[in-house]
This record gives sequence, C-alpha cells and structure tokens, in this order.
Amino acid sequence: MTTPPTAGAWKPGQWLTADAQPASAEVTRARLRMPELTIADIEQAEADSLM
Repeated sequence: MTTPPTAGAWKPGQWLTADAQPASAEVTRARLRMPELTIADIEQAEADSLM
C-alpha cells in the first residue's frame, strides 16, 4: 500500500517553514494559469475582497 501525497498534511514537523511557503497570491497565480496577472494585482484583489 502506498502512502497518499497528503499523508504528511497533519504532521507539522513535515511542513515547510513559514518563510519557505508561497504567498497566497503566488498560489492563486499558479492555479489560474494567467501569466498576465501580476502578484500585485492578485494581492490587491485579495485585499479588496476583505473589505
């Protein structure tokens, strides 16, 4: 039986350090696959959505 890739999700010792984790805007840009969007554009949209 193989271990699923999310098996370490609940093991904090296996997590990336906070400074090694991508910003939410970087994750959003990668998932959207819209290279014309800048990180600044996404960060502004995220900030606007919280208002």
